[in-house]
Amino acid sequence: MVGTLIGVALAVVGIAVSVYLYTRSASKQQAERLEQKVDTLSQRFGQLQLYMAELPQSRGALRTSFEAGVSSMEAYKWDEAITHFKDALKHASGTQLVALYNLIGLCHFTPGRLDESLAAWEESRRLARDFGDRNGEARALGNMGTLWQGRGEWDKAIQNFEAALAIHRDLSDRIGEGKDLGNIGVVLKSKGELDRALEYDARALAAFESLGARRELAGVLGNIGLVWQMKHDWDKALENQLRSLQIRRDLGDRKGVATALANVGGIYQLKGDRDKALECHSEALNVFTELKARQEQARVLGNIGMLYEDMGRPDEAVRRLVQAYDIFVGLGSRPETTEVRRHLAQDLTQLGREAFVAACVSAGKDSGEATALADSLVGSP
Repeated sequence: MVGTLIGVALAVVGIAVSVYLYTRSASKQQAERLEQKVDTLSQRFGQLQLYMAELPQSRGALRTSFEAGVSSMEAYKWDEAITHFKDALKHASGTQLVALYNLIGLCHFTPGRLDESLAAWEESRRLARDFGDRNGEARALGNMGTLWQGRGEWDKAIQNFEAALAIHRDLSDRIGEGKDLGNIGVVLKSKGELDRALEYDARALAAFESLGARRELAGVLGNIGLVWQMKHDWDKALENQLRSLQIRRDLGDRKGVATALANVGGIYQLKGDRDKALECHSEALNVFTELKARQEQARVLGNIGMLYEDMGRPDEAVRRLVQAYDIFVGLGSRPETTEVRRHLAQDLTQLGREAFVAACVSAGKDSGEATALADSLVGSP
């Protein structure tokens, strides 16, 4: 059984970070440490847009709370980071408020609290419009586009990305424009409008090539590879993913390398080279798990599960798919949740109820949860 692979590359990778580091309020050494932390976070968040505005220039209690929040984010302590950023709100004004709500939204988004993320980014956008912060407004729009994309609300996602694109064009921000074009291409891919997706991706690719923006270039190449994969042109898909992988390796981008490896593994899987596919997926899964990149981790688990289905090992497939299912449910990722449920229902039919429940239990579910899941899948398409 060949399943519909769950693509790992969500959208153009690259964080829009407005940071002014060398100021009277920060020594060069402090600035370098903060810049390193920001770079680490930039690679971790991928499609989401981290916005700092004037926070690195701040002083006193605001600066202390802001830096504590960034350190907590770096350590994956999202609730602790939110506490620090909310404390910083008491001392902030103007565009600093825009940036803080952006950060609070990111901290809610990563563990899957999407409603809270949306509320924070809507507030960030409102404040940005009040203070005339067009960069901040574009970041908020981009992040809301990503959120709606993850929920399968394609039209809302495109509406937000197009609004961000209009702002970036007004600001002559070609990097921002390229990211918006690429993000629209990804949504069009999800809608099945593959030729239009390639048109937007080509425009994004041209922008990044002209600017020498290699990290962003790698992201678009990965997305183009996914489109060719959906068009069943495995050779063009593999060519673009391997180009993306090489750039990621050159940049030392671990999350990007893992993303490209997972996508290369998906193509090998479709080509029937299961050993190469499993090797690529397993390496990618180890990195995503270490980085606590939950959505990507779930997607690779799903693809490994489908690979085991192709190998005629439904019990091993269930062990991976049920882990992917739990993560997708927690993140509120409806399209992926639906796809994984479809495969679990097929495995339930093949294994029988008792063996299916046993496989779920071996994956970490208690027997009651496993039984309830089996019951919910009976009669599923």
